[in-house]
Amino acid sequence: MDQVPEMPIVSFMQSFLNLQALAYSAYLKQDIRKLNPLVDELNSYGNQHLQDQFGVAYQKKTDTAVASLYENEDMECAPALLFMIKKYNYHQFGKVYRAYVSAINPHKKSFSKCYFIIQNKEKLLIIAQYSFIENRKKHQPEWENNGGEDITIARLGKAIETIKITPPLDNPLHLKEYEI
Repeated sequence: MDQVPEMPIVSFMQSFLNLQALAYSAYLKQDIRKLNPLVDELNSYGNQHLQDQFGVAYQKKTDTAVASLYENEDMECAPALLFMIKKYNYHQFGKVYRAYVSAINPHKKSFSKCYFIIQNKEKLLIIAQYSFIENRKKHQPEWENNGGEDITIARLGKAIETIKITPPLDNPLHLKEYEI
C-alpha cells in the first residue's frame, strides 16, 4: 500500500471507511448489539440528511433472512479503498473536499462512491454521497446523488488541492481523473 499522508481529512475518511466496514460486518452477522452502536457512530460522520444512509441502518431485531443468506460467507468486510481527496471552493459551502473511494470489500481498484465533506465548526462532516454509475441511456458513466446535499459536480471547477493516496488502476477513466 502507498504511504498515506498524515492530514486530518485523510484520517477522517480512513476512520469513516474502517467504521463503515465494521458496521457492515455486524449487519451481515446480524449482531444487533454491535450494529446499532456502530450505526450511531457512523451517523456522527454525516449531516442530518445522511442519517442511516451509509450502507447500514438501525435494526430493532435480527433479520433471520439476512442472517441465513450470508451464513456461509466471509462476513468480515474490508474497508473501501481511499484513492484521492480533492479540495474545491464551492459557491454554496466554501471549502469542500471530495473523497473518491472504492466499494466495500474492493475487488477492483476503481471508483464506486465519492463523499463531499466540509469543515463544520470544529469537525469535518460528510454532506453528500454520490455513486459512480453507468448511465445506459446516455451510454456514459456519471455520478449520481445518493443522499445529502445536491452538489453540482460540473460547478466544482478546478481543484485547489489534490491528495493522492492510491491509483485506481482497474479503470482507465478513473485513472485519468486521478492523474489530473
